Amino acid sequence: MNGKPYLWLVMLACAFLSLGFVLWTGKEYAQPSTPVQNTGHRAWEHPPESVIGDGVVAYYFHINVRCATCQAMEDYSRELILDRFGRNVVAGDLAWRPVNVQQPENRHSLSDFRALTRSLVLERRRDGESSEYKVLHDAWRHIYDRREFEEYLAMEIQRFLEAAE
Repeated sequence: MNGKPYLWLVMLACAFLSLGFVLWTGKEYAQPSTPVQNTGHRAWEHPPESVIGDGVVAYYFHINVRCATCQAMEDYSRELILDRFGRNVVAGDLAWRPVNVQQPENRHSLSDFRALTRSLVLERRRDGESSEYKVLHDAWRHIYDRREFEEYLAMEIQRFLEAAE
């Protein structure tokens, strides 16, 4: 008896189950509570051309095509910064910058911060120059539990803000 037809059926079934799982779990993250706009800037964001003199910049590096989890990381981060650190943003102590690293003018960002294409990075700036940064690799460990992710990110942002004072 030749097992090849059965092997193809098993492989096809695994592929459909995997696709179904991705689509099913992705729905939880694909629906941000605020609309996502990839062009233009919201009033509380600093335009990419502006440079914060003293303070903290929170970057989210991404590429053109993003999975639901990558989109969730950006959405959760943006919402946390607005909700918990809105005063710091308004005061100019904290800036939020999503950066598409596939755009030619932003490609240097990955090597500047030794980051991956999808990364959260905190940078402390003094006198317009980068004085310290941290790539938040552990964000990926926490992304599937929003509360845990937000606690982790808030703790890291708070540490950077306190050290910037």
